[in-house]
Amino acid sequence: AARVQTAWRGYAARRFILRLRANYVDSSLEAIAAALRAAAEESTALAQRGQAGRHRLPPLLDRVGPRVIDLGHLVAGAAWAERVVDGMRRLGMVAPLVRLMDLHAHHMDPVVLCAGLSVVTNAVNYGGEDLVLPTRCFELLLRVVRSEDEGVQFYAAAALQNLLADPMMARDERRMQALRDAGAERRLADIARSHRSGNESSEIVGRFAAGALYNVRTSPAYEVLARVGQIQRCWRRLRPAHVRRRQKQMRTAAARERRALIARFRQESAQERERRRR
Repeated sequence: AARVQTAWRGYAARRFILRLRANYVDSSLEAIAAALRAAAEESTALAQRGQAGRHRLPPLLDRVGPRVIDLGHLVAGAAWAERVVDGMRRLGMVAPLVRLMDLHAHHMDPVVLCAGLSVVTNAVNYGGEDLVLPTRCFELLLRVVRSEDEGVQFYAAAALQNLLADPMMARDERRMQALRDAGAERRLADIARSHRSGNESSEIVGRFAAGALYNVRTSPAYEVLARVGQIQRCWRRLRPAHVRRRQKQMRTAAARERRALIARFRQESAQERERRRR
């Protein structure tokens, strides 16, 4: 009986501690969500005001920065990550966070930006793709992956790797074309090449960039775009002779008309100057 009572007390104590931790996580998420929503609304208003509201931006980022870092710590804990992601889904926390980073990434402290990107990375890692994909997070990552800060490169490459592993994302031809147009594919290759050797943290950055690049090049959307590009190149090489002649004639006629308009404008300008001189 004594052993049973001891085991029961230990079980009840563990349950009580877990309940306290769960309440702490929930209350922390609610406070962070309120701060993020207020900061996102204020930053949107400041961005619309332009130069008039720029002086109020640093205090705003200083206020919301610790909240973003706290959220990064919460979602990074493996024991509570799924509960945190569920709370983020319930409170709608990802959209204001992404909007805040999207508007003011170049003004943010790199530590705060890394914390925000880690939230995105871990949210996708624990089943939160539905929170990230509807936002402008992908466009944000295409910009910040060009940063020279190694920490920002680390989290941007990790977030791209996790996002591009999603089957829906891998079939999105529009976003894959945007990735190629932004030069992010070449940037990831450069990061993977430049961090191939060095210290351990540098090699981890290179591995994340290489993983993101692998997910890009093995995605169905990338294969479709590559085939379309091959067809276009073959058509440019193999188009019939009369089509090439016709297109050359059209280009020549357009150039001739452009030169005639420029000559007429110069002649009229010279006549106007002569008339004024008289």
